[in-house]
Amino acid sequence: LSHVPLDQLLSDRRFEPLDELAAGGQSAGQSAAGQSAGQSAAGQSAVGQSAVGFSTTPATIPASNPASNQATTLAANSVTAGSARGAGDPAGLAWLGERRFVALAGLSECLVWPPLVADSPASRTSAGVTPAGQGTPETPAAAPRRWATGARPLRVVALPAAECVAVVGMLDDSLTLIDASGRAAPRRVVLSPQARPTPQDRGERAFFDARLSAGGFLSCHSCHSEAHTNGRLSDTLGDDTDGAPKRVPTLLGTGMTYRWGWNGAQQSLHDQVLKSVEQTMGGPPRFQDGTDMVAYFHTLAPPPPLEPAAADGPFVERGRAVFTARGCGNCHVPPLVYASHESYDVGLSDERGLRKFNPPSLRGVSQGGRWLHDGRAASLEAVFRDHAHPHDSRWTDSELAELLRFLRSL
Repeated sequence: LSHVPLDQLLSDRRFEPLDELAAGGQSAGQSAAGQSAGQSAAGQSAVGQSAVGFSTTPATIPASNPASNQATTLAANSVTAGSARGAGDPAGLAWLGERRFVALAGLSECLVWPPLVADSPASRTSAGVTPAGQGTPETPAAAPRRWATGARPLRVVALPAAECVAVVGMLDDSLTLIDASGRAAPRRVVLSPQARPTPQDRGERAFFDARLSAGGFLSCHSCHSEAHTNGRLSDTLGDDTDGAPKRVPTLLGTGMTYRWGWNGAQQSLHDQVLKSVEQTMGGPPRFQDGTDMVAYFHTLAPPPPLEPAAADGPFVERGRAVFTARGCGNCHVPPLVYASHESYDVGLSDERGLRKFNPPSLRGVSQGGRWLHDGRAASLEAVFRDHAHPHDSRWTDSELAELLRFLRSL
């Protein structure tokens, strides 16, 4: 593609035209095509335009299924007129000349920055940006423009010969071509036939969709990277308190467990999903989104062990015996997920005095970057040696070596 001229690319009948989401940031009374403010490049009214010029109305893109004649409408987020708009899960980045292209994976959009202009009062006034004395050494001539792309764009590839970029949509196997000069409207092609989406497919899209959040600032993936974990602490309000951040748990294998949240307050995974959307992400909790995401979560196997039981099987079995003898299985019930539907006081507390925690699954526990509810343990060994888990337990060196080997095999 890097050697194919743009007019030849766009003449391919598989490419369908796309509408610009909004032409943002032009000086008062002008848009990029010389239209009046409040209109998009296609001449349509940009109702609900924000302070930075981005439209908050739904954007229409061609359906993923080539056999369908109906367009797929991207759901509007909950941004109100005049509020800022997020850029959830920025992914791929490419430069072509002086323009920058950023794929917003969570919004299925691509941001396009125009060239920078010198920071002079005259240029700032003509561009309709910050007055002199309040700007930066260089100020964009206009706010970024947003274009709809395929589902979950992860990569942007510059095609210099065609003077355009190709945006790769992961979840619908698509390419979106965006002209760097703005002379032609973007086009999109779906590279393979798309089957009718199943609930699991819809749930996967919802999981990666930042439009479920207030303002489009984050998706579920923003914290649960690829449905696993980013290894960080987050105060999600999921335990009905604030000021007590908790470790972000993995969602791999979560469909096999029972009770959710660090306090174990949620008795159904569907309720936990809707609570996270509403309280953590600030979005409207839509029942169908929750149902679809639960279906998606049930396709996710637990994280695999970093050290499977192999030649040292007898050593692993001695560790299993230690696990049983010391009562670890009372909270981390074997043999399926090594979790429990109860919450327990194990001698720890958070900043708000919560002492009972729902034990997470031990499947894949060797993959954790930090351990315990607030990540206070820097290693799996530190859980027992430094923090005497549980209830000031003391472990001999041989017990601990055998137990750790068993845990790393789960």
